[in-house]
Amino acid sequence: MVNAAQTKEAIKTMRTCGSCTKCCEGWVAGQARDSHFYPGVPCDYLADNGCSIYKSRPEHPCQSFVCEWLVDRSISYYMKPDKSCIILIRRKINDIEYVEMAEAGQPLSASALEWFLRAYISGKYDNISYRIHNHPRYIGTAEFITAMEKQQ
Repeated sequence: MVNAAQTKEAIKTMRTCGSCTKCCEGWVAGQARDSHFYPGVPCDYLADNGCSIYKSRPEHPCQSFVCEWLVDRSISYYMKPDKSCIILIRRKINDIEYVEMAEAGQPLSASALEWFLRAYISGKYDNISYRIHNHPRYIGTAEFITAMEKQQ
């Protein structure tokens, strides 16, 4: 994920979540206070109209998490997590940066995967990760693929 300095810089120009709560719904794993959330288990603080502790939510992960759709205005509106049911997450492994496309409530659609692969081919991302039927897939540098395979 992006670090705090990147987050603060990104906030100056980024979009807003609006009604999107995909990260809070558990599609991104984390812990907010005493609530653990992960795929299939939403944050206990998620209410019908968003976060019930929004004004006092913890720095990590709630305030510091930033999906790629928020910070990269070149990503189309239809790729917003609550529209596409995917979350693009910038991550690092062994100091190698990559972007993960995570399913968020529905299986990865062909159109989302096509967009992601085209973004990689165009040079937008050097290393990418995604899952199909819960099987991880990695595309990128040899160092990235080796690092990802070792973590399994």
